[in-house]
Amino acid sequence: MRITVQEIFQAPAGVTVELCESVPPQEDVVFLSPVRGRVWVRAEGTRIRLSGEATVEVQQTCARCLREFVGTVSVQVSELFDPTLRPEWGGELEEEDFVFPLDGELDVGEVFRQHLLLALPHAPLCRPDCAGLCPVCGADRNVASCDCIPLARDPRLAVLERFRVE
Repeated sequence: MRITVQEIFQAPAGVTVELCESVPPQEDVVFLSPVRGRVWVRAEGTRIRLSGEATVEVQQTCARCLREFVGTVSVQVSELFDPTLRPEWGGELEEEDFVFPLDGELDVGEVFRQHLLLALPHAPLCRPDCAGLCPVCGADRNVASCDCIPLARDPRLAVLERFRVE
């Protein structure tokens, strides 16, 4: 969904948008549902403030048991755009360097797509108490227990045992 800069500056109270936009699959991320949310876009002087929230269902792989599952990712976004800003390369960063330049229109879907990708967990879990795979035989400990003898721990790492959280 794109909103023109002119449309934003002409709306005194800003623009409110119900977001429902499908996102194509990324390299290793599959969005299973459209991105749904509510977005507010308003002019603040010469700049444009975009704020809102969105949710999407994502196909993920559990970091412990390697099963695929459907997870929900939600984000809250607040970004500032400046249609008059022209980024310069080099030099030190100034406060305005964290204001995004804007060229004629604002792609709301793209802003939320980027935030949703950043909100994906690095090690997703199918459930918080997932037991994972046995490191010896590879059995899924969520389905069945095994009688494998645990691997011996490296004695050089014994000092780290006191930091272990059960």
